[in-house]
Amino acid sequence: MGKLSKNGKMNDAFTRVDEIVDRAITLKDLDHAISGIVQLEELKKVVGWSKAYLFYRIREEWHKFNINDNFQDTLVARTGHHPNTIRNYVRCWTAMLEAPEDVAEVMLARNIGDSVPIGNAVAQGYEIEDTDWTQITALSSASDINDYVRDEIKEAEPRKSKEPKPFVDRDGSIILIEDGEWLHLGFYNRNSDHPTIIKWINRMIERNALGVQ
Repeated sequence: MGKLSKNGKMNDAFTRVDEIVDRAITLKDLDHAISGIVQLEELKKVVGWSKAYLFYRIREEWHKFNINDNFQDTLVARTGHHPNTIRNYVRCWTAMLEAPEDVAEVMLARNIGDSVPIGNAVAQGYEIEDTDWTQITALSSASDINDYVRDEIKEAEPRKSKEPKPFVDRDGSIILIEDGEWLHLGFYNRNSDHPTIIKWINRMIERNALGVQ
């Protein structure tokens, strides 16, 4: 959990997530990890962020559960959460890992919905400068943050990479879109049982599946 470890109820929730996921990995029982959603409901004020951390940890440890289906589809089926909710929660947590520690502390104390525009921007490759982080924490609503991200952070093309990125469609097709042209690169190895291959295939699907991003 690193720098996002906090005191009080927030830390209690994240510690509980670690206990649940670590136990689930030992048992190789995804259902035990998913049961954490119910167990965390009692911590109403932090349930959004605790779910985000739970989903993030399950995704990062996905290869250890020996499940060949992709992370997002499996979580949607087993938890009943909308795929956008799972995607956004994971993105929000990932964004907080990149945020300055004082900014993360402020945002973790707010409703997770306020961080959705930030999570999407980071996932799309936009870099958020320290001055932007400071401005964001001063804004009072998700709507204001969304406007700021749109007008100030997304004013330029994503700076991490300007090269077109491949996408994985639901049927396993690997597709590159360049200047509006769909280029079919092949198929991923759905039958592989290698944990590293499974891990990265599921990451590609969760992050870049056509019709989901």
